[in-house]
Amino acid sequence: MRILLIEDSPSQAKLILMAMESTGFEITWEQSLPLGNPPPCDLILTDLWVEPFERDSIVLALRRLYPLTPIVVLTSNEDPDLHASCLARGATCVCCKSDDDQTVIRSIKTACEIQQRKIETAGRLLQKAIQRVSELDSDLI
Repeated sequence: MRILLIEDSPSQAKLILMAMESTGFEITWEQSLPLGNPPPCDLILTDLWVEPFERDSIVLALRRLYPLTPIVVLTSNEDPDLHASCLARGATCVCCKSDDDQTVIRSIKTACEIQQRKIETAGRLLQKAIQRVSELDSDLI
């Protein structure tokens, strides 16, 4: 799994990279939101307070760049209202930096499963819509 880690603090990034070392994930670290061609990834693990973004606005920016990619927010802020806002803006889940490594890793895996279910559901809905259009089209002929 390719993970894009967005963390503006090199020391925090180093801790996260060390914690993820044994997972086998391929992790690309960026200090800010990549401009231009964003790197391909299967999941985004992002700090919440990354320049030039404030509060949870990075989630909106990431969702625009990566509409189907799971986004896991990793923050020091334990405010449940902020966590809810991140989820409402498109984060798949929110973890606290105070969580143990295994909790964060489980959250990453869960985020992937959640996103996969969303994609599968969207695919089924699309199939039903196509079927309905086909039925309507054949009724008109």
